[in-house]
Formats: sequence, C-alpha cells, structure tokens
Amino acid sequence: MWRFIAVSWRDLWRNRRRSLLLGMVMMFCVWMMLFSAGLVDAGMDKMIMGMTEAGLGHAQVQHREYREDPGLENRLEPDALEVAMAALEETPGAAAWTPRIQTGGLLSKRLPEPEDPDDLDAYRTMTSEGAAVLGVDPDTERLVSVFADSIVADDPEDRCRRGCVAALAEVWSTDPVACDRLCAEANRGFQGVSCRAAAAPLCADRCPADDEFCEPEACEEILADHCEPARFLSAEDPAPGERYRGEIIVGAGLAEVLGVGVGDRVALTTGGTQGRSFGALYRVAGLMKTQSVEINRTFTLTHRDKLGAGLGIPGAATALVVTVDDLSRAELFAARLDEALDGEDPMVALAWSQLAPELRGFVAMKKGGNKVMMVLLVMIVGVILANAVTMSVLERTREYGVRMALGESPARLGLGVLTEMLLLVFLAIAAGGVLGTGVNLYFYEVGLDMGIGTIEANGVLVETIYHPKATFGSFLWAAGTVAGFAVAGALYPLWKIRRIRVVDALRFT
Repeated sequence: MWRFIAVSWRDLWRNRRRSLLLGMVMMFCVWMMLFSAGLVDAGMDKMIMGMTEAGLGHAQVQHREYREDPGLENRLEPDALEVAMAALEETPGAAAWTPRIQTGGLLSKRLPEPEDPDDLDAYRTMTSEGAAVLGVDPDTERLVSVFADSIVADDPEDRCRRGCVAALAEVWSTDPVACDRLCAEANRGFQGVSCRAAAAPLCADRCPADDEFCEPEACEEILADHCEPARFLSAEDPAPGERYRGEIIVGAGLAEVLGVGVGDRVALTTGGTQGRSFGALYRVAGLMKTQSVEINRTFTLTHRDKLGAGLGIPGAATALVVTVDDLSRAELFAARLDEALDGEDPMVALAWSQLAPELRGFVAMKKGGNKVMMVLLVMIVGVILANAVTMSVLERTREYGVRMALGESPARLGLGVLTEMLLLVFLAIAAGGVLGTGVNLYFYEVGLDMGIGTIEANGVLVETIYHPKATFGSFLWAAGTVAGFAVAGALYPLWKIRRIRVVDALRFT
C-alpha cells in the first residue's frame, strides 16, 4: 500500500506546473470559504452582542408576571434576589450578574438655551421628555453591559460655557464677557480645585439689590457642578444623605433633544408603587452612546439604591441581568437556571432570544439569507473545482493510454489517479486551512473595516469593522466541500478513460 502511495506521489509531480496550479485553486477555495464563514459569523455575533451588551444581557431572572405586565408591582424582593444569586453561583456558565430597577419617568431640564441670552425669564421655563429609567449598581453593571465604556468624552470649553451661563442665570445676570474670560483656556482643563475657585469671583455682587432670595452660593454651586468631566456613575452614591439629590447618566440622543450636557441639572419624575409620584434633582455625570438606537434616545441610569428608596421598594429589582461565558449557549444556560429556580414561585429565567423575540426573528432571517449565500458559494466553488479537476485529468489521456498499453489495468490506473487527487487535496486543504485561519486570526485582532461606517439593523447600530472568527466547524465545512467536489470532478474523466480504447487514447492530443 505504501509503495502504491509513493508511486502516486511521484506521478503527481511529473507535471509540477499542472499540479501546483490545481493545488492553488483548491487552496484558494478553502481560504475563501473559511474567510467568508468567518465574516458571516462575525457579523451575526456583532449584531447580537450589540443588543445584549447594550442592556439586554445574555439572560435575565424576572418575576413570572413581569414580562406580560412590566410594572413595579411585579418585582423581585431582596430575599428573592438572594435566592436567585445563590442559584447563579451553582449554575455552570454564569460569568457575571447585576440587579436593576427599570421604570419610566419624565426628564426635565430647568435651564434650556434661550434664543435671546438676555431673556432671563426663558431660564425659568422647563422642557421635558419621556425616559426609561434604570437603577443600577455601578460596580457590577460594568461587568454585564457596555454602559460604563459608552460614556462620551465632553468638550471642556462647552461644559465651561454652559456652566457659566447657568450659574449667572441663577442670580439673574448675563455677562458674556465674563464667560469668555473664564472659558478662554478651558481646553487646558476646566476641572478640579482651580475650577471651583473660579466660582466665587464670577458670582460675587451679581444679585439684584431688591431680590432678597437671590443667593450667590447657588450660583457657585451650579458652576461647581460643571467642574467635573464626563464619567460613569460613581461607585458610591455622592449624596447618600439627600434623598432627592443624585447623579444620572443620560443617553446621547435624549440629551441632544433636551439640550443637556455634563454638569447640567435635570429633574426626574416617576411613579412609585402606591400611586404616588417621586421626583428628584440629578446632576448629569455623563452622556452615553451605545450600539442601541433606543437606549441612546430614551434611557437614563442612576443609582439603584437611591431610586429604589424613592420609589418605595428599597433593595428590590425588576430584573437580575446575567452574562454567560458562551453566548451561543445562552438558551441552554437559561433553561438550566430556570430548573435551578424551580419551586421559587415568583421567578423565571429567560434567554435573550425570549426577551427580545423581534431580534430573534431578525437573526433567524439573517441566518436564512446567509445559508442561501453559503449555498451559492458552495456551487461556485464546486463549478470551479470540478472544471479544473476534470480538465487536469482529461489532458493526461495520452499518458493513460501508454500506461494501459504497457499492461496497467484500468482499475489500478483509476485508483492511482484518485490517490493522486486525494494527496493533492490533502496538501491544498492543509495549506488553505493554515492561510485561512491565519488571515482570520489577524483580522480578528486588528479588524476589517468595510469602509461604510455605522449601519442600523433592527434598532442596533453596527459598526462595519468585522473581526472574522476561525472555527473548527468552518474548517471542516470548507475541507469537506473542496474534497467532495475535487473527487466528484475526477469521477467523470476516470469513467470515460475506463471505456476508451487504447488506440484512441494514444491518438489523443
């Protein structure tokens, strides 16, 4: 057997150019299929992760009635949260989790930008927008979402001017010259102790003589609010003793509609569990821009403990958001977690596909389209390979006639040709696999920019910088396709050669 393989190997390289060209065609087909599969997988993962990491999570633990009736009444109490966290500790695959309160409210800005800066009455009006309000625990929230990494860097000069205008409006004053002077070097760093020190001289002697309620301290406090640059929520509540004061993160789209920037004060009004409204004043700590259009346009984040206390549900949450080690196994993980929670009546575990059925439908549609594309790719590869292999074998018809004239049997001749083809296929698959995997790994690290910026798919902003994956399943698919069509392409000429007469084969040119 080994002698037969050695003879086939020698025959393969009798015509090096022909064998190399055919091998390169096979290698290119393997590489093309690996790279295409990697891009498809990367695009699908990017869209799913864009939604799950921007707030949805890979799975959630909720009250059984919350999905149908998402009100604060259907919440997880502190003891239920402890049971759910204990179940997560025991369920393999959980990476991180965090509790959240989600509700709705009205976000209002007290100081809109007036058309006429000297119109002080305009600063007393209000502009409001509906908002989704998330109460989060900052430290654990960082582990399950991209909220903390989505904070947009602010412009120090813009923050300085807005702070200066708002501060002076508090004492019924407008002084563009003073604001120009204060913010002239703001880009060097409008923050810290020097920023706060500028408040006193700016606000001094600004109050009208007949206004006994005007307080320079309020002016100084508002300017000081704008001294700190954009950041995520602090680990600890910055005003623990003040129930109606805190800090908030606002979606970039919502902030644009309201005219809100870092340092500005906004009022948030929302409904509690007993029909009473709850309102608080928040300092905008940062603006966030995620891959979700909905989140950017409607969401705000604040500390869960303070929000829960104001709503009358201290320590509770509407959901426990979970991330898993392997996103592709999220549904299996949710099923196992749900089994672990069986008997805990108020709770149910749901995977992202159950939480966002519209996204699941869109993903299914995209997968269907990708399958059609892959079938077309397989057909193209098949035509190329079958044609190349057929021509490569047929052009050796004269050689086969000579070998049969010397006494070699057609069966042995066919087996030898098939062995040659398999040896060449093995080499091409190995070389194409190494090349394709190497290219995929390279672009997985650096990214492949398709040059069309950001696109929107089902409410998710997807950057067209892809990181193709290299998977063993893709390699098996590419190798099997190339090997199958290479062998199939050799069968017809072998069948034809077995039926040809030696005289005709010797006359073949």
